[in-house]
Amino acid sequence: MIVFALLVACEPALPEFPVEQLLPSVAVSDPFTEGMGPDLDISAEGEGSWTVGDNQSSVVVTTPTGADLGRLDGSAAVLDVGANDSNGDLWWVAVDSRGIDGGDSVTYLYDAIGGGTLAEDYFGAGFARHGEPVGVATVDGMVAEVRPAIFATDEGDVELLPGEPGRVVMQGDVYRVVVLQSWTPEVDGSGEPKIAADCNVGSPLVFEMLVDPEYQGGESPVTTEVPPDSGNNCYEA
Repeated sequence: MIVFALLVACEPALPEFPVEQLLPSVAVSDPFTEGMGPDLDISAEGEGSWTVGDNQSSVVVTTPTGADLGRLDGSAAVLDVGANDSNGDLWWVAVDSRGIDGGDSVTYLYDAIGGGTLAEDYFGAGFARHGEPVGVATVDGMVAEVRPAIFATDEGDVELLPGEPGRVVMQGDVYRVVVLQSWTPEVDGSGEPKIAADCNVGSPLVFEMLVDPEYQGGESPVTTEVPPDSGNNCYEA
């Protein structure tokens, strides 16, 4: 028992993770409805944002990942958008070209439901999961244990840290993937989260995928001056 206590006491603390690599969520302008489409037109140039709609209405999708959105320009697709009706938080955005103009793939996917619920609809159960903690960062007053996201791909597991663009191959398509947020609340010595018992704080695993057949990876991490909001206001210091 004494030996075990000494081993626990000597366990090294996690280093600070660069909070600027924890990116804010993708945003969609109002109005939008879940499952928009089919045959919507997409307009995009370069980085930052793209517009999708028809002759009746359109929405603007804004991303902080530096994705080359120009490859979406001029395409027609079904746009699938989902959000939490109670607070408006964006859950997912997907551009699904299957059955449109002969397309057969998911062109763009943003998934923000702790582990890839929509992504699993497309790519199978267990497609994305948390890895082991690599550092800590303070997010909106909460100390979080930052974790890589692990993707089960055609070429085996690919591990990406938040803010780190990487190459992922799924169902034969090459994607540029950026993990925006991936963490769990810091735990105390007994393994319990350091938050109030009635506090509902999730463990986000948020990522964006854009088809890019020529993407090879090797980019520097994406950073931001506006870190994400943890949604937590009851952290126990």
